[in-house]
Amino acid sequence: MVQAGCSRPYVDLVIHEVFKTAGISVHGHVSRRTVSRVVLEGYFAAQMQLGHEMQQAKSESTSWILDATLSHCSTARDDFWC
Repeated sequence: MVQAGCSRPYVDLVIHEVFKTAGISVHGHVSRRTVSRVVLEGYFAAQMQLGHEMQQAKSESTSWILDATLSHCSTARDDFWC
């Protein structure tokens, strides 16, 4: 909601109004501080996920390059490159 433009103090109000419209009662409240912490936690989780995805992509591309090199070596008559 914050990324969509809802300011932190109004996140709780929006949550309650959306659920009220759907006929669902909500107990408790989300403070502005909690919203800020959730946003920060989401940022760090996204950074960790990005690092993981980059590591996986690096592993796959390295594997692909290594496979291409080894397939060349198995057919090469010249031992210089292999």
